[in-house]
Amino acid sequence: MKKIIFFLLLLASVITCFAQDIAAWQNLRISALTPEGFHYVRCETIGTQLDTLDIFYKKNDVILFDSMQNFNLLTLQQKVQQPDSDTKGIGLRLINDFFGYMQPLKLDNNTTVSSLHMVIASRDSINEVNLAGNLKLDLESFHFAFSDEKLYAGLKNRQGSYPNYDFPIIGPYYLYGAGFINPENVMDTTGYALIYANIPSVFTPGLYKIHGVDFTNLSNIDFNAIQRVGDITTTISDGILILKCDQSLIFNDPDFGAWPSMSNTLAFVPFTVKVNPLDLQNFTGDIGNPAMIRINDLIANDTNQLPILSNPQITLTSNTSVVTVDYNDPDGNFPFTSTFTVNGVDYPMQTISPDYSSNVTFSVVIPTIDWVSGVCNFSDDSTNVVALEILNEVQNTDITNAPAFSFSIYPNPINNNKCTLSLDNKTNDPITKINLYNIRGQLIKSFTDKFYNQKISLSLDPENKLSSGVYFIKLNTKDASAYKKIIIVK
Repeated sequence: MKKIIFFLLLLASVITCFAQDIAAWQNLRISALTPEGFHYVRCETIGTQLDTLDIFYKKNDVILFDSMQNFNLLTLQQKVQQPDSDTKGIGLRLINDFFGYMQPLKLDNNTTVSSLHMVIASRDSINEVNLAGNLKLDLESFHFAFSDEKLYAGLKNRQGSYPNYDFPIIGPYYLYGAGFINPENVMDTTGYALIYANIPSVFTPGLYKIHGVDFTNLSNIDFNAIQRVGDITTTISDGILILKCDQSLIFNDPDFGAWPSMSNTLAFVPFTVKVNPLDLQNFTGDIGNPAMIRINDLIANDTNQLPILSNPQITLTSNTSVVTVDYNDPDGNFPFTSTFTVNGVDYPMQTISPDYSSNVTFSVVIPTIDWVSGVCNFSDDSTNVVALEILNEVQNTDITNAPAFSFSIYPNPINNNKCTLSLDNKTNDPITKINLYNIRGQLIKSFTDKFYNQKISLSLDPENKLSSGVYFIKLNTKDASAYKKIIIVK
């Protein structure tokens, strides 16, 4: 029996080596549901992507797969339909002949888990020589799913059944399991295993751990270190053995390490063992390919809360304006549209932090400081736009080194085309230009003259072409400027 335990320890060491510095994607994010009935999913690749990155979800009780496509240099994108209501989670998977890396489907807590939900996380070669054609031991694949409460690990062998023994008293006995570790546990001395077996006085179905082991040196092992942590439940669905374990049993174990971790990733290796109690020194088994499992949510909501824009900031240099705004989406969706419109030009706003679970700051550099107002336009579903007007209230700073002046407008609101500007201009410089802008910062009309009087009468709309709304009047001297908001009511 010590050899069986050594076998499990060896599995843990394989996981430990495998778990170092593996990452297939970053910044996984989703849009709101578009009017066409699609969500868009984006992520960044890590280095050179040699394997196909698949996206999958459950729609009409079928798991649909597609491949992520290039969106730009490092970003991948794919559109998906709205998933079934019982499985709103969307998964990603990279799989090859050596390992798998997957973010599995998140299931509703009340879902009756079956083979439908158990997506393959890694595959295994078959017909290994050491198994001598034993279909009960020969693993084909490892599967996974999760909910808020449970983890579901699935094994599939070539036979599709999973006996405890050949003969109830004398065996041989069979053991099926999935070993795993928390790769971010700084100590790396505890391995865990979900085990399905019924070996008298040794194993019953449960969660086991091997604590206090130096996986880099297996020569001195305390075989008493293996412990049963608690119960699991099992079921067989379409030839897949599903091992079900409460998350709390794992994550609350004092030796497991901090959880949630930075990556929320577990490293798994599936295995099978056949042992003859009359010859414990010789046993056979199969070790499947390892799989990194990210226990993260990517939920596709069928309702949408619009994003919120706040905290606009403007920083001026001698000839440019840096505009920033905070973006917060209650659903964590990324924006399709993120532009700042000023003087009739749309400038894309960018962020360096595509984690939309909290406030994200977007910024843009405008190649001028001569503007009155601009509008941030954001949309997380390609149709509904949230706009935030930003006034350039820092124009009259020390950048110009000119004395400021101010003015008032009467009447305001304006219900006809005429208004009067009253100036408080303590300089000897005349007003050289008066501009009228709309709320998008587009120039509507310009008055060019030298206005020396302290009161200026203007006819803003003699041809009655302007609609009701918010506008801005900007006054310029040779070295300074000032502006006011006005409202035209028709």
